[in-house]
Amino acid sequence: MPGLIEKIYKKQCVLCNKDYTGYEFQIFCSKKCSNSKKGRTLSKELRVKNSTSIKCIFCNKVFNFAPYSVATKKFCSGKCYTDYLRKGGNTNPAFGKGGYFKGKKHSLKTIKQMKETALRNSDKISKRNSGIKNGMYGKTHTEEVRKRLSRNIIERMKNNNFYRNTIPEKIYEELLKFSGLKENIDYFKQKNIEDKSIDFYIPLSKTCVFIDGDFWHCNPKKFNDNFLHPRKQMTAKQIWEHDKNISSLLQSKGYKVVRIWESEINAKEGNKDKLAEIHKM
Repeated sequence: MPGLIEKIYKKQCVLCNKDYTGYEFQIFCSKKCSNSKKGRTLSKELRVKNSTSIKCIFCNKVFNFAPYSVATKKFCSGKCYTDYLRKGGNTNPAFGKGGYFKGKKHSLKTIKQMKETALRNSDKISKRNSGIKNGMYGKTHTEEVRKRLSRNIIERMKNNNFYRNTIPEKIYEELLKFSGLKENIDYFKQKNIEDKSIDFYIPLSKTCVFIDGDFWHCNPKKFNDNFLHPRKQMTAKQIWEHDKNISSLLQSKGYKVVRIWESEINAKEGNKDKLAEIHKM
């Protein structure tokens, strides 16, 4: 393990007594000595003898391990590790200390890869939960439940607690910030206007900006009008008409509507000057 310890020492092989140079944890001069039956037995005895005592963070049992693994070894057994993960709340020794990812964020590249993986698996999940396998198969919500669900969704939209920004939306938001605009002052995300959720709303110019996903809104450059959306159960033409009706409604109320395709933003990602051409402030 050359990457763990940098110092090299002059040593003597514990099996054949040959002089050699090696790292601190090495006890054999070659693989031949190490792999011999006598060498394996001797190696185990010496490693136990030269090991460091470590305290298991779950059961508090003291156990021995090689000195170069102290930094990563925390549990005495696999059982302690799995029990540690299963325990929740204040019974978990790590409660309140924060996990490895606390305070960190995924990069845009990682989020993009996660999104692509989710889309690839979406069809499999849809098929797995379709037909009689679906818990709601052959059932319908009552009118009372439908109204309650609608009220809950509208309330969450008003509190801006319904959507998560997509990658193209995050890229577009960077453009807004690059232009000197501040969130919740110069622009608002997922704003509810006329019971429609607007991706970005700029009050100064009364502009409603929609970032349309190529798949969810059926980009005409990629889908023909007869394409049946597997999740929405609507043809591409019906989706386009639906979006057009929303735009017409907002325009009739005095709002300016700008629609930008996901592929347009992704094509210019990282170049703010070119991205600004899509929508001039």
